[in-house]
Amino acid sequence: MCPTCLRDAADDALVRAVRAGDPDAFAEIHRRHGPLLERYAARFVAGRVPGPEDIVQEVFARAYLALRADDRPMQLRPWLYRLTRNRAVDELRRTPATALPADFDLPGDALDPAHVLATRQRARCVLDELSRLPARQRDALVGRAVQGWSVRQLAAVLGTSERAVKALTHRGRATVQQRVVASV
Repeated sequence: MCPTCLRDAADDALVRAVRAGDPDAFAEIHRRHGPLLERYAARFVAGRVPGPEDIVQEVFARAYLALRADDRPMQLRPWLYRLTRNRAVDELRRTPATALPADFDLPGDALDPAHVLATRQRARCVLDELSRLPARQRDALVGRAVQGWSVRQLAAVLGTSERAVKALTHRGRATVQQRVVASV
């Protein structure tokens, strides 16, 4: 494909070109999606080594091999985001969190052991209930509440409508709240 054609090509056409052996098509995929994936990875691994750039570089290396090895239909953008999320989460599991800065100021009751224990128990309960949600509800809820994504962004990543994202988020939040209140 010509360089101008590549810039104007849809993701599906780029995937077909990569599978046909066009290295410029993969370079266009990287140009188009790389910066967005780095910002996404930074939400997981900011301030860590390896950083977002390293995560995304590895994702693209794996993506290239996977695209060349398989010819199943796919939605490129959600697939790349899923690969990035999975790789970033793997990295979080492998490396310890960085310490808080020395000048980090805690609220007064944060030093009260009873308050700390209650906060940790509630957080554990929320995380347990979150892990029990169906995957799509959990992804929608985490995307909105933790990642700060818009409904439109989540719809693109999850490959669904904005209305479905709103419903998934609402159901997930309501389910977690009910279960947490019932367990306290």
